[in-house]
Amino acid sequence: MDTKPPLLRSAWWTQPPEGLVELSGDWTGTAGLPGVFCASARKSVFAPRPRFAWAAESGYERDGSLLWFHLPRKRLEAGGVKPGESVYVAGDFNGWQEAVGKEEWRLTGDTGGGLSLPKPWTEFAGRSWEFKFVTGSGRWLEAPNTAPNISVSSYGTRNRLLDPGRTGYHLWQFRLEGISPPYWGRHQFEYEGVRLNILPGPDFLESQTGATPGVTLTEKTTEFRLFAPRAETVKVVLHPPGQPELARPHTLTQTPDGLWFASFSKRMDHWRYHYLVQASATDPFSHFQGEFPILDPYALAADGPAGPGVIVPPSAWESVPSPDFRPPCWHDLVIAEAHLGDMTLLAPGMTEAEKFGYEGFARWLRRPDNPLKSLGVNTIEFQPVCEVGDHYDKRPYHWGYMPVNWFAPDSAHATDPAGASQVGEFREMVAACHEAGFAVILDVVYNHVGEPNHLLHLDKLYYFDTAPDGSLMNWSGCGNTYRPDTPMGRRLIRDSLVHFLTAYKVDGFRFDLAELIGLETLRYLEGELKKVNPAVILIAEPWSFRGHFGEGIKSTGFAFWNDGFREFWPRYLRGGDGPDALYHFLEGSLGGHAAFPAQSVNYTESHDDRVWLDKITENPDHNGTRPTARDRRRTHLMLAGLFSSLGIPMIHAGQDFLGTKNGVENTYRDAARNALDPLRRAEFASTHDYAAAWVRLRLSDLGRVWRLQHRPGSGYARHLPGENSSAALVWNADCSLSGVSRLLFAINPREEPARVHVPGLDRAHWCQIADHERVAPYGLGGALIPWDERGLLLPPLSCGLWVELD
Repeated sequence: MDTKPPLLRSAWWTQPPEGLVELSGDWTGTAGLPGVFCASARKSVFAPRPRFAWAAESGYERDGSLLWFHLPRKRLEAGGVKPGESVYVAGDFNGWQEAVGKEEWRLTGDTGGGLSLPKPWTEFAGRSWEFKFVTGSGRWLEAPNTAPNISVSSYGTRNRLLDPGRTGYHLWQFRLEGISPPYWGRHQFEYEGVRLNILPGPDFLESQTGATPGVTLTEKTTEFRLFAPRAETVKVVLHPPGQPELARPHTLTQTPDGLWFASFSKRMDHWRYHYLVQASATDPFSHFQGEFPILDPYALAADGPAGPGVIVPPSAWESVPSPDFRPPCWHDLVIAEAHLGDMTLLAPGMTEAEKFGYEGFARWLRRPDNPLKSLGVNTIEFQPVCEVGDHYDKRPYHWGYMPVNWFAPDSAHATDPAGASQVGEFREMVAACHEAGFAVILDVVYNHVGEPNHLLHLDKLYYFDTAPDGSLMNWSGCGNTYRPDTPMGRRLIRDSLVHFLTAYKVDGFRFDLAELIGLETLRYLEGELKKVNPAVILIAEPWSFRGHFGEGIKSTGFAFWNDGFREFWPRYLRGGDGPDALYHFLEGSLGGHAAFPAQSVNYTESHDDRVWLDKITENPDHNGTRPTARDRRRTHLMLAGLFSSLGIPMIHAGQDFLGTKNGVENTYRDAARNALDPLRRAEFASTHDYAAAWVRLRLSDLGRVWRLQHRPGSGYARHLPGENSSAALVWNADCSLSGVSRLLFAINPREEPARVHVPGLDRAHWCQIADHERVAPYGLGGALIPWDERGLLLPPLSCGLWVELD
């Protein structure tokens, strides 16, 4: 007897009028497909799905009595698997890592279509399994973002899910007879009272053009190009600067590759423009509104988040000379994360016009009392500075995490947004940073889009991840999730990054919620950006609301924000974790997610969530406004650990003088709580000086012990655990780093004294150069931590650093 299958889930064209229909579970009936029909077709013909259609995306498929694990050639190439390299399937059915090297779990049969492994279906029927593909060298291959069966563990690990109820028999091939174009959004399937639009399929999501989108100015012409593959009409609305009453629409011509094109026989420097895109598709996977003014995704400047775009002449990139600046090597970086407006908002001597702008920041940076200079960092990581939405005021306060364009510097920071002054002013600000010795990293947001969402009106399905009902996926937590794996979606990211590298001379990027961008796209971007600047700094935030990269980041050339480091220090200094965790994070997380020392960006505070002081304060309600003596001491211990760890240290601007948000967790639009207060810096000047002294030590010749380019040997760090979570560590214990003395670091996180035994170390040959209050590279003058034949006796909440004498 036939059983009713689950309902329709999705349907898409492969090549109209043919395509695939997906049920939410396998169809096990014996009378063919249930009564699915298309009212607009004369006849609907169904047949079993093509072989490996499901496995190409999910990694597995059932074929009768066999279950096939399968990796198509495309996934092998994306994962960097070399020809002839062994690949295994590993999961909770074979012990995961234990499967590596076992012939019974090795994929074979590369005939140009990929690698496969057949197994008896009976071994897997009856329950769900998690699995992954792994190379013979132990490198795990991450599933792409488009995989329909990603499972995320409570630890953030991304695996594939083998669902015995969805094995390929839930996919059916169809052909519709008697239908005519346009196909997009016009034809629907009906079954059991449910209507389902037939979507553009994988071929549509692979569509692209070889032409360069955007506006091109030649000596006598202006050309417009927009990629809009499902549009039926596209118009560009143009008007000269300052004359919106002269705005006129002009129709563009479509090319076969989805590009729309128009050319005008005159230069339109500084003209304003926007697009109108119309299509007949009205399904939930479309968002076409023919009267909505769309800001060009490739606009180089915008007069506000709603537009219009401003046509920037090539001469704009020649207006500010860029100094010959070479950023520090990754292992020499010391980063300050900073919001442009926070740095200047309360700075004395600043005019109102200067307090939130590129021009004002450049002037502030050149002042001798600049707190970033006195702190001694060599890199500024700016919170997002691209054109940002969700506001319509020309000068709002915002953090910048709602981008509406990825080429245009945010007009809110410009003195004359309508005149596109942001272009020259942003270039001048970067040049000022370089003149002051600071590398510039931009925080970039490619995981979602703010309002007004211009890309949504350009093509919802092509640019955004959608649920089966057409609603926007929200793994970003901001209302939508950008689709980074379509060719033009990926190219839009790449082209905008290259633009900031070449036009503005920035030194690198930090990718917000990079898990949503995916390892495959990150590897692509790494390769493309290093062609432009081999020294480009690349940092990924390795999580999203969907999951965490875990160890997958190790296979890339990206550094990553080490959230484990961030969460460890509050626990350790409040009596939580012990020495083993301390050693792990001091040594750059090399036994975990990091493959080389500078891959871990170590930090304990960023713009997001509670600041360090509010997190660890003894005061109620996480209010660090009046820090206690122990709050301050724990901050000093954290700073000592931060700057004496392998990896890249990052400090949030203001953290060095006990910055607080008064217990408030989310201060996205709260300028008063985020701004750097010079009075608080003066009040807690000793903590600022302590942090600055550690920065100087780290960047000194002695500090080379922590600034490693390559992974050290197992004997580089010697562990000396002590009483009650106290611990010591000898750096360069094996003397493998030539020309650098051995260093001894010790710490006691508890509120009572603790003894640390240091066998084999002779007190007479060591000089103390730092503690929890002072840093003096040539030796502390007195009040030293006791050291006798029984070892170190550390006071409560204390630390110390010693250098071995020659």
